[in-house]
Amino acid sequence: MAEASGTGPASAASQPELAGLLPLDQIPQLDRSSHLLYSSDINPACPNSVIEALACGLPVIAFDTGALPEIVLDGSGLVVPYGGDPWKLAPPDVAALAQAAIAVLANQDRYRLAARRRAEAAFGLDQMVEKYLAASCKVKISMANPLLAFAAWVARWLPMPVKQLLYRFKPLAVSCAAL
Repeated sequence: MAEASGTGPASAASQPELAGLLPLDQIPQLDRSSHLLYSSDINPACPNSVIEALACGLPVIAFDTGALPEIVLDGSGLVVPYGGDPWKLAPPDVAALAQAAIAVLANQDRYRLAARRRAEAAFGLDQMVEKYLAASCKVKISMANPLLAFAAWVARWLPMPVKQLLYRFKPLAVSCAAL
């Protein structure tokens, strides 16, 4: 039984509420109404949940594993040392994570603004397309390239907005072959 002094287990009122499975269109609203996202992934490659949270202006706290230190930058949240070997699933430094959460919660406005700015600067459609094209140019994409030909064939079956996006960049991709 919980004690009034706060030394016993937390009361039911202070326990987090689990939302369960939500429709995808409700996730941005949930992100915007939350205070922070704790990314519990260990060694993630590129967690969409973190990028989506940043896009909603939701600060992120996480351990410094995988790509998280590259994603959570510029005051968009806090990444703390794991405190052990994440590859061996050693116990993490939970105290450091708790301190990061306290810091983010104490400066919500600053972290929220930075999270949204980080998402716009690094993960906006224009930036992502430019990076994909830059990577594609490195392998000298041309119409003779079977991958580009396959992408053009697949585009015939996609909805019109996706086709327009693909064909918008087709001349740029073809011009990369001259590099």
